[in-house]
Amino acid sequence: MATQITPPESFLEPPLTPPLTKDKAPSRSAQRVLNYFKLHRVGHRPQFWWQHRLAFNDYREVLLVLDSDSSLRDYVEDKVRYDYGPLSFLSDYPNAKSSS
Repeated sequence: MATQITPPESFLEPPLTPPLTKDKAPSRSAQRVLNYFKLHRVGHRPQFWWQHRLAFNDYREVLLVLDSDSSLRDYVEDKVRYDYGPLSFLSDYPNAKSSS
């Protein structure tokens, strides 16, 4: 039976592997937070305070997207104050009335 097995070093080409996937889209919850930031950036601020339940992995997704989008990241760092706790993502805009 051992004679029927092809030894790994006899392959001429590497074994087939699936193609690399593009970056995974953020979860719906993370995307909702990102959409809120984008709406705020264009001046749509329906509430002074906004709270959204966000799992830790979703929070990490938000941070990863912000790291890859320097324009949005710079805006959020400059204009948005947020806090993450294990149960919710809280955002407020201290200068919401004065910033446009």
